[in-house]
Amino acid sequence: MTNEITEALEIANTAARNEKPLDLMQAGTAGTTWHYSDRHPVTVTRASGCSVWVKDDAWKVVSGSEIDGSASYEYSAGNGSERGPFRWNAKRGVFICKGEKLTLGSRSRYYDPHF
Repeated sequence: MTNEITEALEIANTAARNEKPLDLMQAGTAGTTWHYSDRHPVTVTRASGCSVWVKDDAWKVVSGSEIDGSASYEYSAGNGSERGPFRWNAKRGVFICKGEKLTLGSRSRYYDPHF
């Protein structure tokens, strides 16, 4: 299996468990925001109750290509503006903010070149 498929399955399995990841809701935790097939690495900046705020992480391709989906990435904490709040949605088992979803525990980047 490719990394992208494995990471997508991991995200789906986390959502399927439908559990709010309380142990991951703290500043500094790695996360991934996703909208359709595109994924972006983030870091949690703060959490309160059922809400989480994040900043986008910096990333760079270290091998492969985004065009053919073979890219491997290196991540570092970003210094962009804070986004959120991502609020826990128990029905879907993920955090959601303006249609964008957030899963916690790992960083992932994927760019779908077909759109």
